[in-house]
Amino acid sequence: MKRLTTQSDESPARSEVLLAWTFLALTLVLWVVYVLRFRVESDEPQHLHVVWGWARGMIQYRDFFDNHTPLFHMLCAPLVVLLGDRADLLVLMRLAMLPLWVLSVRCGRRWSRPPHRPSSCAWSSSAPTPCGSCCGWPRWR
Repeated sequence: MKRLTTQSDESPARSEVLLAWTFLALTLVLWVVYVLRFRVESDEPQHLHVVWGWARGMIQYRDFFDNHTPLFHMLCAPLVVLLGDRADLLVLMRLAMLPLWVLSVRCGRRWSRPPHRPSSCAWSSSAPTPCGSCCGWPRWR
């Protein structure tokens, strides 16, 4: 069986890099389609309500209760303030999660780099990406 990596095993073959980038681009397209066409999960408005509370100066557990830790909500509050109260805020906040997805893929690749070959790192970070929320196919509207 022919290996896809170059002779030195230090860098992946060009075809492997192209395939990994194509896979990530396809996942990115799936993510945007998911944001625009996938039904809203029950916890998304709950998280957005908590973020809205933080954006209005309320303090979690004092002014309102939520069973999640506040760090994620505190990080999203400035964006809600910037966007303001609008009907499509949930969709915009779903799109705002895209940079966090990119960062998590990048960190996964970076953290797997020291003990593994670069081609293994690329595939271990890109292959599981469409297996998140996007793959709940029966729930499409």
